[in-house]
Amino acid sequence: MPDYVMMITTLGGMAVLGVNGFVVGPVAAAMFIVVWPWCFAGTGPRRRGHLAHFVVNRP
Repeated sequence: MPDYVMMITTLGGMAVLGVNGFVVGPVAAAMFIVVWPWCFAGTGPRRRGHLAHFVVNRP
């Protein structure tokens, strides 16, 4: 995690939660950074033939 993100999350966590925010802020930011790409994992460009299971063979 970049240094500036650590600083912002530590200060923000301490502003909201007091001393506990020293740990909770950066942990919450790290979890957000890890989970964010998972939210959009299936929305990118599809591979060629992604509709192949819908194709009906016709004579």
